[in-house]
Amino acid sequence: MNPARCTAIRGGRLAAYAAGVLLTLSAAGGLTLAGVAYDVTVGLDLSGDTRVFLNVTNDHFAPPEREATALVRRCRRPEDDYPVILFLSHASGVPAGKVLDLRLQGLSWADVMFRLRLGPGVLFARLDRDPGPPYGKAWGHYKNHKKGGRMVLTDGDVIGLTKLQIAAGYYGVNPYTILSERGKGVSIEKYTATKGRGNKGQGKQAKQSNKGAGKSKKR
Repeated sequence: MNPARCTAIRGGRLAAYAAGVLLTLSAAGGLTLAGVAYDVTVGLDLSGDTRVFLNVTNDHFAPPEREATALVRRCRRPEDDYPVILFLSHASGVPAGKVLDLRLQGLSWADVMFRLRLGPGVLFARLDRDPGPPYGKAWGHYKNHKKGGRMVLTDGDVIGLTKLQIAAGYYGVNPYTILSERGKGVSIEKYTATKGRGNKGQGKQAKQSNKGAGKSKKR
């Protein structure tokens, strides 16, 4: 078979696969709620709820398609790394690719934040009381944190609090509403997917009303 025909067939199969994923996510509320024109998770081995959450993250920060696709495929753990990269990039004004480069050097997320001169307050926006487990310990450190000093944050803290801020900001809900569901065993990804199925089209409106959320003064 001639090479041009082989290339065309492979391209057709890839397009069909992508279209199938888009239809599946749309039926699940993924792309409908996110409003994105492309699925950044195509080809990744992720659960349906995680795919929805990554596309909501993508819609919230709106990186160009080519940049988003390149970023998510460079991530070692896209389900966790991609949201943090876009969140910290937005908060610091540093290009997302440079944030990922720091992470790929083996730095913890707390060290990446320090390099970006971001204080911990960006993770605790609209949290004015102890959020309880699993973030109660991090909250205690935050309340006793001296401005300008280093704060102890695990990767799990940064990832979880980032996802909380993204979901709350996208849907315009109080973070404690999500934390209440979290306490019942509902993951942030599950909350996001379920919220999207029940509130199609509201994410964009909430995102616009929360424009600028997640920005933090540098150290």
